[in-house]
Amino acid sequence: MTSSALTLWVPNLLTPAHIAEAGGALEGKRFSALETLLAKADKLPKDKTHQISFSDNASYLFHQKSTLPVAPTTAIVDLESFDPSYFWLRVDPVHLIPDRDTLVLIPGEGLGLEDDEAKALVETFNKHFEQDRVELVLGSSLRWFIRILQPVDVQTHSLEAVSYQSIQDAMPEGNAATYWRQLMNEVQMLFFTHPVNEERRSKGLPEINGVWVWGEGQLRTEDIYARQDAVLAGDFAYLKGLAKLSQSNFMNVPDTYPTWQKLMVDNPSSEQMVVLDEAMSDMMQDEWLSLIEQLEENWFAPILSALQNGDIHSLLLDLGMSHRYYLTPNHLKKFWRWKKSIQKYTD
Repeated sequence: MTSSALTLWVPNLLTPAHIAEAGGALEGKRFSALETLLAKADKLPKDKTHQISFSDNASYLFHQKSTLPVAPTTAIVDLESFDPSYFWLRVDPVHLIPDRDTLVLIPGEGLGLEDDEAKALVETFNKHFEQDRVELVLGSSLRWFIRILQPVDVQTHSLEAVSYQSIQDAMPEGNAATYWRQLMNEVQMLFFTHPVNEERRSKGLPEINGVWVWGEGQLRTEDIYARQDAVLAGDFAYLKGLAKLSQSNFMNVPDTYPTWQKLMVDNPSSEQMVVLDEAMSDMMQDEWLSLIEQLEENWFAPILSALQNGDIHSLLLDLGMSHRYYLTPNHLKKFWRWKKSIQKYTD
């Protein structure tokens, strides 16, 4: 098997918040392979936007010239009729909870929105805004899109940045912001009396009582760096779109690194990026510790072995901290870099 360059990204795994919350539960727990990889590696500072934005970090890690906008990058995955010449917006269904003088946004994931419910809401939206010539295109139950012939001056906040947060200071900005703010307010009233929400209320389910406009942008060929030699694995639509636009091979993530190695025998690639999303959602302390133990056995230990025997010639780790960690087989010879427990990594 050809020696490879591997990027392993586990968003939010070792954030300072996770480590602080675990507290004494980490005492006495050692993760030998992970500790070795972190100790021997060179620390590379991470831009603050990469610590917050999934799309910024994903584009950077996959060697794109700039961040590819979320709306068109996911629309190319969801829509057969995708046209890159348009300006695209994501308009995602959400649940808004009143909190004093503001609203807190609950993202659609986890709300149990069915396909037929999403279709009914989109149809109502399109009838209401027909005179504005604004039309929603249904990508999936949770990913809706608007395409516009010409770019509009609007700057938005990502859905991840406002999830479970107040939206008061995160509304759209720019010359076209007034229209999109009004649209979002109008949708709240439009959806409130919708039969979908009346039915959900009767069942005790959270309403789909708003939308979040975000991810704006238009794809430009000059911004896309083709990587026919690379393979990208993950479970996010954005990653699949990133691979498609860069002409890379896209794969689902296996359970273990040894399984990944076997897949690479049939799909050889010297440039590999694997994104594990297990730590993206909120986790209880016991779940988080169990996850690290699983990753230690299934990923970190076999990756360390592959690095030792030369199957990996360079490794870049991004585990949700303020630094990335880079190492080659030669880094493992740096005996003066002593291992330390993961609670020490609160940078």
